[in-house]
Formats: sequence, C-alpha cells, structure tokens
Amino acid sequence: MHLLLIPGRRSLVSDKSLRCEGPRCLAGSTLLLVLSILGWSDHSNAQEPKPVLQVADVLKLAIAAMGGESKWNEVQTIEFQSRSVTFIRDKISQEFDRLRYQQFPANEWIEESQQGNWVRTIFRSAEKNLLSKPGKSRKIFSNLEPEAPTLSLVHSLLSKVKRLDAEVQTSKNNGYVALIDRESKAKYLFDLESKLLDSIVSEGYYGQQITLFRKYSSFDGLLFATEIETKVATAEFVQRETFSQIRVNGSIPEQVFHMDDSLRSVRVGAPAPEFSIQGLEDDQLISNQSIKGKVTLLDFWATWCGPCVAELESLTALHKKFSEQGFAVVSVSLDEKRDTIIDFRKNRFAMAWLNGWLSDGFESDLVELLEVASLPKTILIDRDGTVLCVDGDCRGKELTARLEKIFGAPDRPSP
Repeated sequence: MHLLLIPGRRSLVSDKSLRCEGPRCLAGSTLLLVLSILGWSDHSNAQEPKPVLQVADVLKLAIAAMGGESKWNEVQTIEFQSRSVTFIRDKISQEFDRLRYQQFPANEWIEESQQGNWVRTIFRSAEKNLLSKPGKSRKIFSNLEPEAPTLSLVHSLLSKVKRLDAEVQTSKNNGYVALIDRESKAKYLFDLESKLLDSIVSEGYYGQQITLFRKYSSFDGLLFATEIETKVATAEFVQRETFSQIRVNGSIPEQVFHMDDSLRSVRVGAPAPEFSIQGLEDDQLISNQSIKGKVTLLDFWATWCGPCVAELESLTALHKKFSEQGFAVVSVSLDEKRDTIIDFRKNRFAMAWLNGWLSDGFESDLVELLEVASLPKTILIDRDGTVLCVDGDCRGKELTARLEKIFGAPDRPSP
C-alpha cells in the first residue's frame, strides 16, 4: 500500500517538517477521522508498523452509507427507469430510454427504445444470456457471456477483495480511498466523507475511461446514484445515464423473464444458413460451398470495433498454427468504406485469410440471416457445414481450446 499526503498529520507523511495551515486543516481533520474509523492510528515512532487499510472495511462502510447490509439483504427485485444519451465530439449520437428489471439471484431484463420504438433487449437467466433486436422481418439474437445481476457495483467488489489494494488519495478539496484492482488496474474511488463510490478510472479499448457517480438519492431506504456519466477523452466520447425511477421489491410482469429464441436462424448443432458474401478485393463470392471441407470461422467485425481489433492478434496466431490442418477464417467487415478496411490491413493487421465486406453494414440482409446483432460476431462452422459454436464460445481462449480439441494441441518442448 502506498500512502499519499494527509494534511495536518505529520506522522503519516515522509516530511516531518510539514505543518497544517489555513483551510486544509479542516480537510485533514475529516480525513483523519475517517482513517481512524478504518483502523488507522497515529504512531509517534516512525519505525512502528502502521495498521493496514482493509479493503473489506471500505466496502462495508460504503454499503452501510447506502442503507445498511441488513436492508440490502432484503432486496429481491429492483426496477430502473432511465434515459441514456451518448455524445461524440459534443454532438448527440444516440439517445434512448431504458427499462431494467432485476430479480435476484439470477434474472435480468433490459429493454431499450427510441421514441417508443424497440431497439434491443438484453436477457439474462441461469439458462440463457441473450441479446435480441429487431431485424427486417424477425428478431435476431446473439449469445452473451453469463453474468448474474448484482445488488450494486459496490456489492460486486466483495467478490474481488483478494485482488484489490487500498490506498488513501487526496486533492486540494477532496479525499478518497482508492481500491485498485491488481489484474485490470481499474481504480475505484470512494469519497472519504460520504463513504460512497465517487468514480471509477479504468483502461478500455479506446483509452482511459472515467465513470462518475453523482446525485445519490434514497429509494425505499437505499441510496442509488441517479446520474452516471462515462467519459473517454481520447475518443471524445461521453455517455450520461439519468434515472427517473428506481423501485425496490416491487412487482415485475411475469412474462419478463422468459425469452423465446426457438426461431433462431443460427443454431449450434444445425446446418449453417445458406449465405453468399462478396469478397473484399475481387469478384470472388464466399459461400457455404466454397468453405466446405474446412473448419471455418465467420468473423464479423469493423475497424472501429475495439473488441474486434483486440481479437486479431490471437486470431492471427491460431490461423498460422492450424491453417495447414484445415482451419479457415472469413472476416466480414461492416465498415462504411472499402478503403478503410484496405488501409487497416496494410498498416495494422494483414489478416492473410479470406475477407468480405458488407457495404450496407447493419442494413444488409446477411446481418439478419446470420444474426449479427452486435460486433464482434463469430460463428464456427464444421467441415460438413454444421454450426459448432457462436459468439463468446468461439473467441479467445474458448476458440483456442476448441481448435486444439479438433486438430490436436501442438507439441510442446520438453522442460
């Protein structure tokens, strides 16, 4: 743990000549009071060990400030109504209303709409984790990574206590306890005075991301932030979600936690739909017939999709390792311009496999046929045309494990 400057407390700073003067004394007193509650105490002997700031204690204090552990333990359902507005370069790029139901411990349903028109639904349960959105003629689906709903973001940190470090940080007017995730490097800042979560600083695909939690209000005796703002300065991106209603332990429509995906066009274990994709740089058509006999990954992506680009390094390695054994990749871009893709392949990743392009982007009929509800979208097809897996089950480590099972793991040198 690294301790930063605490005004007005000489024994907790490296320079013992420092003195507290002016208005900073009051801030220092507040900080020290909270630190003492968290287990800090003064030691006149500089060599005497100081108590460790406990991560679990920080989270317990935050939960107590949000209404208390016993009251949170009584929560069975939460309903949220909010509006989300996204700005890029100070201009509104997207605006929609969001209705979210949570039923603990396993169910979550989120519906987003624009001016009363359905945009998409996110559905989570113990059996299914799906994203659904309207296509031209029917619903299309994508599988999501399993993720159980949590009472709050603070509660979710309780499962990460062993990988979090705590330190005190101060600025001219504010003091914080920072919980730092050693794996992701994300930093969770808790206000020393209110003990509430103030902000999160993390690294994303597009640069440093800062999420601010503002305007805490009480709903049924529990405190929630009613304005959450996420900023990515390098991308000139701001997303602001404002909550108009939060209801705890209210009734939820019974049909909400049922999602019928029986009419999906892409199903594991079934033949892949008949498709034809225009080649990127020539008149070649890529179809079911042209990939027959190979284990083929259909990879829908775009140069602006951070998670898509992040997969390319491992995908390049897998193609190099298994291509001679019959593994093929077909990357299909949804970028607006062909030249954007060509420049990317010239300057970033060669992507030395088959490449296609959907010039109509998400308006393409192929998007509905192959259920490209979001990016990245991946479909692994066996030699006989059968769908082996889709979405997160055929990306990253999961794809590596599956290909090693099909083709055999490469020989490793003896230690």
